[in-house]
Amino acid sequence: MNLEKYTFGYIKRRIEDAGETEIALRVTGCYPAKYKAAWPDYPQEPSESYGYNETTMKPPQPTASDITDWEEVMEWRFRLSKHCRRKKCLHFARMVVLGSLGDPITGKRLYSWRKIGKMIKRDHKTAKSWYDSGIQMLTDLLNREIETKKEFADMAKRFT
Repeated sequence: MNLEKYTFGYIKRRIEDAGETEIALRVTGCYPAKYKAAWPDYPQEPSESYGYNETTMKPPQPTASDITDWEEVMEWRFRLSKHCRRKKCLHFARMVVLGSLGDPITGKRLYSWRKIGKMIKRDHKTAKSWYDSGIQMLTDLLNREIETKKEFADMAKRFT
């Protein structure tokens, strides 16, 4: 059990890595796959064959440890949104989700801060500060949980 305090930079890096893993997961939906042929589609035009067209690179499938880390961060996001619902500051939790999504191949953000600002009808600087505030709120929340666990562990040592 890890009882060390979290830092802002560590939480931010973990959230952004989890956002890239989330984009890299190849999930097509919640329904079973449809019938497919074993052969790939053949090109309709001769100019499309033999590498004359632009191909899009697919991100590599995430490893099991990446998915485990992603699940842990998803649990953190859930805790943050639950905490923000009580405190009436759900926009911080939304910014953490939107700001964390990144392209796994290039490492760039999926949405720029200006685009996120347009989505929420605010300035891009406001969106960025809400993102940082949300991560700081999550860091404080996780550190408070660690302190509570340490206090309970100390009390348990006293009674044994």
